[in-house]
Amino acid sequence: ASPAITTTYSVTVTDVNGCENTEDVTITVNPLPVVEAGLDISVCNQPIQETLTGYSPIVGGVGIWTGPNVTTAGVYTPSGVGSFTLTYTFTDVNTCVDFDTLQVIVVDPAVVDAGPDISVCISVDSIDLFSNQNPTPLGGTWSGSGVIDSVFTPSILSAGNYEVYYTIGSGTCLVIDTITVTINSLPSITITTDAEICFGDSLQLSASGGLDYYWTPSVFISNDTISNPFVFPISNSSYTVEVTDGNLCINTDSVFIIVNPLPIVDAGLDIILCNQPIQEILTGYSPTTNGTGAWTGLNVSSTGVFTPNGVGSFTLTYTFTDGNTCVNFNTLVVTVLPPTLANAGPDLQACDNDSNVLISNFFPTSGGTWNGIGVDTAGLFSPTFTGPGIFDLIYCIGEGTCLNCDTMQFTVLQSPTASFTYNETCIGDSTFFLDLSSPNVGNLVSWDWEFGDNSGISSIQNPSYFYGTEDTFDVTLTI
Repeated sequence: ASPAITTTYSVTVTDVNGCENTEDVTITVNPLPVVEAGLDISVCNQPIQETLTGYSPIVGGVGIWTGPNVTTAGVYTPSGVGSFTLTYTFTDVNTCVDFDTLQVIVVDPAVVDAGPDISVCISVDSIDLFSNQNPTPLGGTWSGSGVIDSVFTPSILSAGNYEVYYTIGSGTCLVIDTITVTINSLPSITITTDAEICFGDSLQLSASGGLDYYWTPSVFISNDTISNPFVFPISNSSYTVEVTDGNLCINTDSVFIIVNPLPIVDAGLDIILCNQPIQEILTGYSPTTNGTGAWTGLNVSSTGVFTPNGVGSFTLTYTFTDGNTCVNFNTLVVTVLPPTLANAGPDLQACDNDSNVLISNFFPTSGGTWNGIGVDTAGLFSPTFTGPGIFDLIYCIGEGTCLNCDTMQFTVLQSPTASFTYNETCIGDSTFFLDLSSPNVGNLVSWDWEFGDNSGISSIQNPSYFYGTEDTFDVTLTI
């Protein structure tokens, strides 16, 4: 019997004796298991195991897979393109068996191209890999060190080589292409240290570490595209160099230059001197402190002592170096003229009892001064003040290097002292006078006698005189 459902069968048995007996038997018909192999699938022809899913039942019996390139446990490994039928057979606990099939379509995987390798500088903020690489086909994903949401960020990594992956598909259709991203370090710059210069000076800068150089600002610089330009800023300035290396990576560095002002130098006013070897100490120049000053030019010492040596105009330069070694200078003109020569005139003499003598016959008659014992600046000499002697009187004209002097001698003679004696006589006799004056005879040249009677005079040294009357007479001797 092959009942389609559970059925009870009865049998009646009659033996030879005509006896009968009846017996029943029930046949239980169990249903087949409901087997589902799952949906048809499409995979790519890569030796990547694909574990089949979605089939049932998996409990209450034993299921196995059969077909090309599949294990009994349902692991399929593509091995060639085409359409392949896989069968899932399940035997339940009642040993009832059923099966189901699915189709596996095996196709060639997509050809993926992540684009060329990348060389990038570590200073680059980010790279959008899709726009930069233009991968094919689109729709994949990027992964690897430094990659977040298809953006590669070099600055979060160190210099070196990194593999970045472009992945498209999944399972057996998963395809990956790899690019190498080289992160290049920035050029290491060696640059001139910060410096100080003086206004008007220049300084040669120097930078190394690359192939191309560009300096900013591009003013007050000899060439802004070389590694070692000269700069001549007029105020404190920072110069920045942009250095590009062989990887086209760019780095920058700066040097700060302090520009010290020049000292304000004043050599003083022009001067006029006379051509005499008289040292003239220059004055009125500045500065003289917080640095070092020096004079240069004809006939001048470094300390500013000028000695005329010929007429003409001479330019002298005062150069000053301050504490910052900044140098500036200023000039003055020294005009050297012939001096006016003083002439004190001829020597003079007077007696020590003479009145004051106003000296004349000197040259020039104005602008000069007299000095010496007994003379005032105007040339009035007092013999009574000096007494006897020989006195050097100096007449000077001008001052400084124009000072010129001449000397004359004024001899003051000692006045003689008149003295005499006489003899007393009688009427009818002559009176004899004897000169006792000093200095001694030989120094006196004249004698004037007045005998006191209003008529008698004599000019000899020792006269005699006859008085005709008896009387007392006042006799005067002038020598």
